[in-house]
Amino acid sequence: MQQIKQTTNYDRFDFDPSNRDISIPKVKQLELSIGIIDFGNSYPIVVGQPKQNGHAPMKMTIFDGQHRYWARFNLDKPIWFVIDPKMTIDNVGLVNSTQHGWKIADFLKTYSTDTDTREGLHQYKIVTGYRDRHGFKSGVALKVLCGGRWGNVKNDLTAGTLTVTANLSEAEDFARAIADFGQYCKFNKQDRFIFGFKKLWDLPEYSHKKMLSKLEYLSVKLVRCPGIDDYVHMFQDIYNHKNQNPITVG
Repeated sequence: MQQIKQTTNYDRFDFDPSNRDISIPKVKQLELSIGIIDFGNSYPIVVGQPKQNGHAPMKMTIFDGQHRYWARFNLDKPIWFVIDPKMTIDNVGLVNSTQHGWKIADFLKTYSTDTDTREGLHQYKIVTGYRDRHGFKSGVALKVLCGGRWGNVKNDLTAGTLTVTANLSEAEDFARAIADFGQYCKFNKQDRFIFGFKKLWDLPEYSHKKMLSKLEYLSVKLVRCPGIDDYVHMFQDIYNHKNQNPITVG
């Protein structure tokens, strides 16, 4: 088994020019994660055998973990590493191509779960609880409760800094409204259905009681649609049928 070592001598490492370009956002994301909990010794970078370059000190080429290196460098954290003489840049590509990236549900589980060393984060527990109570997908629960720009929400999710911004009572009402459609169709938990309906739900003049009264005789109009905007038009047609005060999503 390869020995895991550590050093604060950052100059001992260099980079293979054919490796992937450094992603600054990814480095920043890692910095945030390390600031919350540091698993550095569990995820060491992988380097090749130390090489002599003339009279310069011997250096080790980083093959896997260059983003972790720069994150730890920026935070003045020690570098944990293992030396693998067999590692080449071609091997790195092969290994990374077979790895599965973390999904939304993975981050929610990691940050919400209580362990022997830390308590799960409350905001993540709210999202997972809401998701599980109402049978939503993780991404749906996240968008409903955290709103904002999706890119920013995803960055907060992965960094452990997620914040629930929705009114929880209103979010529960919305989830129950989605469940009401279940008596008329089997696709009411589909992402596009939910987000299409939410555009009507968010209108101040929307009345769910009125929508349900229309569905009593117009449920045949409740059909699968290819996109969110198509669902919006469908919901509007049902709601506005013989309605003296029609509503329109802007």
